[in-house]
Amino acid sequence: IAKDCGITKPLVDVAATPLGAGAGSSIRAVIAVKGHFGLPVGGGYHNMASAWDWMKTYKKQFETKEQRKAIYMPSDIGTNLVPQILGSNFQLFGPIENTNTVFPATAMTDIILAENAKELGLEIEDENHPINKLV
Repeated sequence: IAKDCGITKPLVDVAATPLGAGAGSSIRAVIAVKGHFGLPVGGGYHNMASAWDWMKTYKKQFETKEQRKAIYMPSDIGTNLVPQILGSNFQLFGPIENTNTVFPATAMTDIILAENAKELGLEIEDENHPINKLV
């Protein structure tokens, strides 16, 4: 269908689902879609954390917005790192206000993966890769 519509460079969003509602299959889809179709894959993985019922309830016990954000952000960041390590080509950060917190962690993960690739004899050809900009 995509080819019939003139789409020549598709991106597959694996539809991240909340913890307890299939988050594992969303992560597994990263490997399955890339392996089976060879297409770039990613998603809005932050939705796993933002839709997590337990976290919504847990945050309420903290008085300030800053405290609630401090409790939530490790989960928000982590939901992007797991699929990235498995080969996700893109992560849709959200809300946009969290980008400054999430980006350094994803850049660090890219650097770790690039160092591993170099140790295995591979080259990082993208001059804009974080390993070439931030190390």
